[in-house]
Amino acid sequence: MENLFKDNRLNYKDVLIILFIWSFLFITVFYLNSSEFADIIIINDFLAFMLKTIASAVFSAVFYSYFNLIYDFSLKDLGFDFKNFNFSISLSAAFFVIFFISAVLITYTAAQANIGGEFDPVYRADSLKSIMSGLPLIMIILVSTAVISVAEMFLVNKVIFALFELKFPAVIASVLTALFFPIMLLEFRSEKILILFLAVLTANYIYRLSKNSLVPAVLFYTAYLTNYIIFIYGYDFLL
Repeated sequence: MENLFKDNRLNYKDVLIILFIWSFLFITVFYLNSSEFADIIIINDFLAFMLKTIASAVFSAVFYSYFNLIYDFSLKDLGFDFKNFNFSISLSAAFFVIFFISAVLITYTAAQANIGGEFDPVYRADSLKSIMSGLPLIMIILVSTAVISVAEMFLVNKVIFALFELKFPAVIASVLTALFFPIMLLEFRSEKILILFLAVLTANYIYRLSKNSLVPAVLFYTAYLTNYIIFIYGYDFLL
């Protein structure tokens, strides 16, 4: 379905419910990670990251159940059309290898140059041994970012963009979506806002090119998050 809100059965009530669920889960995670209570529950940044992953999984399960049980929407209606999406195993593997190699080169160069400041990757690829030993962690983060990407790409493309698109041309709606989404994430760090703006703009463009299928956008956003967490900013990129 191109735009969920062109279905006459949906109205402002559904938007408020979706945004309330997202806000409740996100603010809860934000509170736990930033309050004194976090000293007891959240031992380190990795567990804080996993808490956000769990919240995203809950949000995804809730929005699917809501639209499926009340409006009988299928996964295809919600943008997860796997049958018409030709993404072969070889192309998928190439996609992963390209972003992985490029990211390793970035972090290797930065490690050799001893760049500090905001650059704080999960691990530095300064040797073949460190790269191989980091693979299990990379796979855990990759799966976690995929879960986060499903939730965030649904919210970006099927809710925020769909609402703006009812009133504005697609290009303007896309820009407004990219400007509005950092607010939804309570992201007020200027350098992160710019990165997020460009990522959302790109993901939405991929979504529109893919005939409103969320799968390619989710794959792109997963690679983007994984790349920035593991090789550039660390867990702080999402916390």
